[in-house]
Amino acid sequence: MLGRLVMACAMIFVAIPAWAQTEAHGMHRGLTIEASGGYAFTQFNAGPGWPNVIGAYGSVAVNVTPWMQIYGDGIAQYRSYANTSTTIYTNDFGPRFFLHRKHLPVTPFAEFFAGGARLDFNVTSSGTTTKYSQNGFSFKTGGGFDIPLTRRWTFRAIDIDYFNTPFLGTRQSNIYFASGIVYTFGHRNYPR
Repeated sequence: MLGRLVMACAMIFVAIPAWAQTEAHGMHRGLTIEASGGYAFTQFNAGPGWPNVIGAYGSVAVNVTPWMQIYGDGIAQYRSYANTSTTIYTNDFGPRFFLHRKHLPVTPFAEFFAGGARLDFNVTSSGTTTKYSQNGFSFKTGGGFDIPLTRRWTFRAIDIDYFNTPFLGTRQSNIYFASGIVYTFGHRNYPR
């Protein structure tokens, strides 16, 4: 299944130049860049006793068509419980697809991101801290919706994804949730 998802993502990226050519009439406006940040939560399903983690994300995206952008982010989430602490870091990259309709008060989107994840787990016992770290390939797929506030500011009301991580000798099926603020450099719905 993982191989099929990676292959689908690769096919999308191969097709981007063809899609960009069909939308070239809007390129005279220049590229639109979005910067966003906000709250992030992961329901971490690594087994009994593993806590959910909360934190923050920051991202940058470039709109390449009216309905697609290339997105990259960095996420840090943390939770401590009793004598343990869990931290998950991720960096993701991939396409996000928008549905712009003038009659809708929100802008729905779908996304597929892949990248790297890191788990840091520390246990303190009798004054000694044992540290465990692991890195690996992760991916997220899902969607959400934005609420435009002004020409430049948007509220990312909900972004919810299936989030697959590679820790502890197996893979975890997690749920990722984020909400934040987006600032747009250029035209928000570039190119029209």
